[in-house]
Order: sequence, then structure tokens, then C-alpha cells
Amino acid sequence: MKLLTIFTAAATAAYAFAADPLIINTPSNAVQCEPTKITWEGGVAPYNLFITDVTTSIVQEAFPDLAGHSFTWNTNFPAGHLINLDIFDSSAQEATSGLFTIQDSPDSSCL
Repeated sequence: MKLLTIFTAAATAAYAFAADPLIINTPSNAVQCEPTKITWEGGVAPYNLFITDVTTSIVQEAFPDLAGHSFTWNTNFPAGHLINLDIFDSSAQEATSGLFTIQDSPDSSCL
């Protein structure tokens, strides 16, 4: 009985310290050459963020070792490009955003 009590206590403690599931939010308004705030929840820092141009299926940018739950990205893709975000945490959880399209802007200085 004592062994069962120790096991139950250990399992309860492990559950209490488990990370929340990693979720990345899809940006609602990504505009060419303007900052876009990318946010996520859960997981265990550090995080690695990857930005993929769905048109080419190639990861175009990688931002490793992010500590918080947000990142401001200089949206350096031309208007019309279809993008998705992938994020990985230090415990190998992965989350993927929904697809979003870069919106037009008169500013093209970042391209």
C-alpha cells in the first residue's frame, strides 16, 4: 500500500508540472513591411519559430531560442503570399498556425 501511495504522489506531482499544450495563434492582419505580433500559449521555453511561404513550401525564416510567448515579426513578404507558422518548444511539442495571406501596403522598403 505504501508503494501505491508513493507512486500516486509522484504521478500527481508530474501532472502538476506538465506543460500546457503548445498553441500558436494565427495573425489576424499581417501587412507587407509592417510589424506583425505573433503569439502563442503553453509549451516550455525556449521556442523555435519558423515562417513558411506556402507558395514555395520552403521555410523562409527561423527565429530560435525565443523566451516569451510573443514575437514581433517585420513582415518582409510581398502582399498576396500565403504563410503559415510552426513553433516548437524545448519538450518537442509542435504547433502550427492556420494559413494567412500577407496584405498589401504602399510600403515596399523591406522587400
